[in-house]
Amino acid sequence: MLVLGVGGFFFSVLGMVVGIVLVWISIAWRTRDKLVATAVALAFTLVPALLWVLAVASGTGGVVVALGPFAMLVVFGGTSGIGGLLGALYLAARLPAATPAEHRRRRGLRICLVIAVCVLALIALVALRLLAGGYPTT
Repeated sequence: MLVLGVGGFFFSVLGMVVGIVLVWISIAWRTRDKLVATAVALAFTLVPALLWVLAVASGTGGVVVALGPFAMLVVFGGTSGIGGLLGALYLAARLPAATPAEHRRRRGLRICLVIAVCVLALIALVALRLLAGGYPTT
């Protein structure tokens, strides 16, 4: 879980992939939890990559095309780190609780996870809008 959460920031996609492999080897979570964490981590990496490819292919990428491949690799690295972190938070919230205090703490972690996903989704929507042509200034 730690490698999934932190590896994406320090080692980009490679760190996230190693973290996903370690999660799947672990016996701490059910298959459903592993699938959700993997889907979250991969979505935050693959969706920006797909959007960049579509922008370049259609020729209407605006700022996305102007940034070039190196800058977009930096963006992909950041988004893979965010996806890995969200996947790790989900797994932390899904660990079995041994005591009622741990159960309450995990409920708070789940609430924080939902808030984090909502904020990141809002930031992603604004960023996509800016990259697609921006908001009108007048």
